[in-house]
Amino acid sequence: MSRSLQQPQRSRLAHGLSVLAVFGSLVLIAFGAHVTTSRTGDSDPYWEILRFWVWFREAEGGLAYELNHRKVATLLGLIITAMAVVTWLLDSRKSMKRLALAALILTIVQGAFGAGRVKVQSDPALREWFSGLFGASPESEFARVFMGVMHATLAQAMLAVLVFFAVLSSRWWLRSADPVADGSARSLRRLGVLTICCLLLQLVLGAYVRHSYAFHEGELSLPAVLIHAGFAIVVLSAVAILWRRARDHRQAGALTGPMNVALGLSLLQLLLGLFAWYFRVKGRLADSPWSSPMLLRTAHVVCGAAILALVVWTTCRAHRLAMALPAAEEGA
Repeated sequence: MSRSLQQPQRSRLAHGLSVLAVFGSLVLIAFGAHVTTSRTGDSDPYWEILRFWVWFREAEGGLAYELNHRKVATLLGLIITAMAVVTWLLDSRKSMKRLALAALILTIVQGAFGAGRVKVQSDPALREWFSGLFGASPESEFARVFMGVMHATLAQAMLAVLVFFAVLSSRWWLRSADPVADGSARSLRRLGVLTICCLLLQLVLGAYVRHSYAFHEGELSLPAVLIHAGFAIVVLSAVAILWRRARDHRQAGALTGPMNVALGLSLLQLLLGLFAWYFRVKGRLADSPWSSPMLLRTAHVVCGAAILALVVWTTCRAHRLAMALPAAEEGA
C-alpha cells in the first residue's frame, strides 16, 4: 500500500465542525422533543424556507418554542453545509466526501419532513392529497402522524451519520492501525450494528407513541405503549451485552468509556419511561410545558438520542479495529 493511501489528508476543520454538529443535533432533538411534548408544533402554520429570517422574530409561549426549534435547525443546517464544503475542499478521501454529501442530503430531507409536518396540518388541500396517496381519510391524523414520525426518526438517523463522520474524520481513525490478533473486533462490530438497529426501531416506536398522542389525555393506546415499553428491555439487554463485550476486548481502552456512559443512560432511560407512565396514570400530562412531568418526557427523548450516539461511536471504533486485521483474518 502506498504512503499516500496510508496517510490520507484529513481536515481538522471538518472534524471540528462535525463534533459541533453532533452536539447541535442533540440540542435540536431536545428543542424538537419539547415542541412535541408541549404540543406546540402547529403554533406557526407558515413554513417558508425562502423567508427563514422571520423565524427569528420575538415570540412568546408555544410560538416561541416552535420558532426556537426552527432557529436551531437553521443554524445546524449551516454548520452541516460548511462541514460538507470543507470536506470536499480539504479531505482527500472519497469516502469522506460521499459521507459529507450524505449528511447534507439527509439534513435537507429531514427538514423537508419538518416542513411537511406543519403544512399537512395547516393546508387542507395538501393534507387531502397526501392522505390520498396512502388511502387514508383526510379527516384522520394519518398525515400529521406520518410526517411527525418521519421527521423525528430522520433526526436520529442524522445524528448517527454525524457521529460516524466525526469518528472517521478524527486523528484517532488514521493512527489506529495496530492489528487485533484475535479478530474479536468483527463480532463486536456486528453486535454494535445490531444494537443500533434495535435502538432505531425503539426510537421509531417512541416517535409514534409521542406523535400519535398515545400517551396524552383520553384513551391510552395500550398496544403502542406496551410494545414500546417491552422493546425497551430488548434494547437494554443489547446495550448491556455490547458493554460487556467492549469491556472484555483486548483494546478495551478505546471502547469502554462511551459504553459505560451508554449503559448508565440506558438504565436512566428506563426510569424516565417509568416516570412518564406514572405521571400519565396520575393525569399530570397536561401541566405547564416547564413542569417536571413534561421536562422528564423531553429528557426521555434526548437520553435515547445520546445512547444512540454513544453506541454508534463505539461501533465505528470497533469497525476501525476490525479493518486493521490482516486480510486473511478479516476475510476480505
